[in-house]
Amino acid sequence: MHAHLPDDYNYPKVLARKELDYHLSKLQDVNFKNRAKSTDLFNTDKVVYDVMDHIKAKEPAPRKKNQMELGIHDKPFQPSRTKRSGIVDKGIGKFPEYKENPLKFTTR
Repeated sequence: MHAHLPDDYNYPKVLARKELDYHLSKLQDVNFKNRAKSTDLFNTDKVVYDVMDHIKAKEPAPRKKNQMELGIHDKPFQPSRTKRSGIVDKGIGKFPEYKENPLKFTTR
């Protein structure tokens, strides 16, 4: 009789690990970067168009005072939306005049 060696049930995991190690050995240290590296080799737009001579330094606008600084404490209520005309949903005109349904006579 032949000596029967037991099957290695862990072989798929060992093979997957071997393939992953081979794959990782071929990768670079850093992932691919698609952005161009900024260099000082090119002139900026400000240098090319001489923009800085045309721009004047603006002073910041003075800050508006708030209600407490102005001394306004209690203001009367003002609704944010203006009142609309009509009765229903404030969008339709007045109700039309009521008319009864006409009587229906059946003839045979």
